[in-house]
Amino acid sequence: MDAVSALASKPIDPSRQSELKKVFNEFTAGTFYREMLAAMRKGTGKPAYFDGGQAEEIFRAELDRHIADDLVARHGEAFSGPLYENFSQQLLTAPRV
Repeated sequence: MDAVSALASKPIDPSRQSELKKVFNEFTAGTFYREMLAAMRKGTGKPAYFDGGQAEEIFRAELDRHIADDLVARHGEAFSGPLYENFSQQLLTAPRV
């Protein structure tokens, strides 16, 4: 049984639809933006003389997480909105088990 079939076996409570949409938005857009920032960091490389070592890597990881969270809050709906609509249509049309 795939994940969509498992979700489709139970009807979604309309009162929880906004909560589901928010979580879907945070997951899809958050994953996209975090991966985008990680790829950007890999492309820049480390400076020859001013590398901060492990502490700087931890700081950059936290900074990237905060930037990704901010991007999700500001622009996440534009990215995940069409994905959520497609997902919800699959839930509506999936056969009930």
